[in-house]
Amino acid sequence: ELTQKGLAIKRKIGDRAGIATSLDIIGLVDMEKGAINDALKNFNEALSIKEKLRDRLGISNSLNYIGNAHLLTGDVAKAEDAHVRCLKMREELGDQSGIAASYNNMGSVAVQKGEYSQAEELFSKARALAGQTGEKEFIADACVNLTEMYVRANQIGRAAALLAETKQAVSESGIESRLPAIRRLEGMILARTGKGRESREMFEASASGFEAMHSSGEMAMTLYEWSMTMPPDEPEIMRPIQTGAAG
Repeated sequence: ELTQKGLAIKRKIGDRAGIATSLDIIGLVDMEKGAINDALKNFNEALSIKEKLRDRLGISNSLNYIGNAHLLTGDVAKAEDAHVRCLKMREELGDQSGIAASYNNMGSVAVQKGEYSQAEELFSKARALAGQTGEKEFIADACVNLTEMYVRANQIGRAAALLAETKQAVSESGIESRLPAIRRLEGMILARTGKGRESREMFEASASGFEAMHSSGEMAMTLYEWSMTMPPDEPEIMRPIQTGAAG
């Protein structure tokens, strides 16, 4: 609400850079709530403003947000287009931290396309570059993404072997919002190694964590992964939905 009021003020005084920043913030909040179409509308308006201002760093960030939003909708082609443009611009700018983030995002695109070898290469590049720049946040992202990629590629042994390192990277990043994603990964790995009870505990912890964060999109992903591993005679799988955060 405060951001919306701030946006209205910036529109009134004609602060174009401020308008773009507010639109990005509102879009990110929309994305967390699962309102992806609203997020894309805000991100695209912000991008248009930044293009008129010739703010190349800002343009690259908007392309990054747009790519991530399209990936959540399953529109892999549009996600890839935005992330390719973003990576190219960040390379031209010499934005090493941004390049590491883009490698992570391009890896996520490759996972959606089923190109696991390409995804592994991109996540590994993100991890190495983030290590050089000291960006613990992007190291953690790369480890989480790489672990999940191994799970999806049915390389459970490699996923399990990387899990401890991933937990450490997330801990060192200091960003607690990643913990529910770690719990989801643990649930996925445990389910695939025949540890149903332990798996259920991890999925419950993940769903509760995302519920507390009001992150309905991530919570829905946890519920989906949980439902894919639980037997059909487990109706209580729907419990988190009944108590879920507003989307």
